Amino acid sequence: MTLRIVIPTWSRCNDLLPECLESINDNFDQLVIIKNPHPDRDEKIAIPEKLQVNTCVIYPKKNLGCAGSWNVGLSMANWGTRIDRVVGRGMFVRKSWQNAVLINDDIVLVPGAIKCLVSHLVNNSCSGIAFSEEKFSFWALSYEIWSQVGLFDESFWPAYYEDLDWLHRFRLLGFHEPGIFGIPGLRHARSSSIPAGDRDVIREKNERLYNKKWGGGWTSEKFSNPYGI
Repeated sequence: MTLRIVIPTWSRCNDLLPECLESINDNFDQLVIIKNPHPDRDEKIAIPEKLQVNTCVIYPKKNLGCAGSWNVGLSMANWGTRIDRVVGRGMFVRKSWQNAVLINDDIVLVPGAIKCLVSHLVNNSCSGIAFSEEKFSFWALSYEIWSQVGLFDESFWPAYYEDLDWLHRFRLLGFHEPGIFGIPGLRHARSSSIPAGDRDVIREKNERLYNKKWGGGWTSEKFSNPYGI
């Protein structure tokens, strides 16, 4: 079973990401870090020695946002290379991982956290996803479910609603997410990479896009196809 970990980072690569990386103590096969460019934080990522063998850091030329970073991290066709875009649901070049864990850079893990979450994923294989109590800040999905639901919608840039959009498409396919899996000791700084003055504007912008795309807000959607087409 090939396990890939994906961690996007932007403005918190100096203060929060190092602790997140140091807290990874479980076994994995591939770690992909997407270091989005920031005007004040453009230095290279320092990878702890214990993680260096199986880690790849990607430095995009522009800020991909959360959805774009997840897509790039999951779409690497071969280890050490990647494809920029994958067109169409299920059209993936090569199955280079079986399960993936997506982690925010402000999460601090406890030993065994990744193993427990993946075990929860495998034990609930009919759903293909597993959530910790931090939901989309620390969660897992199988390649099979990702290839069916498709890429995260990068129109929801840089963040907010890209996760709910994907989950709505997941539900439209007839899948049901399992219950929350609690992991004692897990820490979440609940930070935001987006400046405080911009958060409400961006959230409202993406909420309007979500409503337009699905004909209603979260859990009140009227469309079964994007934009009612």
